[in-house]
Amino acid sequence: CDVTAAGNATSTVQEIYDEYTNEAKRISLLVSPSDFTTSKLISAFNLKSSGKENCIIQKGYPRNDALFNTDSKTVENLKNTLNIPQNKIVVLYCPTFRDNQFSGSGYTLEPAVDFIILFRAHYFIANSFDFKKYSGYVLNVSEYDDINDLYLISDILITDYSSVFFDYANLKRPMLFYHYDLEEYKNKMRDFYFGTAMLPGPV
Repeated sequence: CDVTAAGNATSTVQEIYDEYTNEAKRISLLVSPSDFTTSKLISAFNLKSSGKENCIIQKGYPRNDALFNTDSKTVENLKNTLNIPQNKIVVLYCPTFRDNQFSGSGYTLEPAVDFIILFRAHYFIANSFDFKKYSGYVLNVSEYDDINDLYLISDILITDYSSVFFDYANLKRPMLFYHYDLEEYKNKMRDFYFGTAMLPGPV
């Protein structure tokens, strides 16, 4: 579960914890897909201290229903909408934001790959990317409304520390975890709820 704070790059762990504790005061109900996520939500939002540990509905994420209830014609239409040839392998790259990449307008990202097929930046990331030189090969889908559509049309997911892999795993398709800044992310920005050995794909 990628429970992350919307603070700036100088936020301390205590500041993030305090922010989430304050946010918990506004929570009436939270939806969770599993025991694991439920325990992490209770911890991240400090729900026990506010007496709200029973506000969680553990019934799965409704947004995942489409990943089980979509036919091949729908996938074909989605590819046509994005002008993606039906016979091409589609790679979806979904990196999350970095606390240490921040400007006055929001989080930024310095892509660490030379090429991709579908590029979807975390919604916190404010900087734009010019992929003109990769026209016909790279498609920036950061503004595309429904990420489920992108899951459905992709053959493989490349991500880093984003929670997108939890949803994508429902499709039982290959995933790669690109942790080019693992030590810095773990030790200087955010830690993890579990180690990389538990990830459902090669790191």
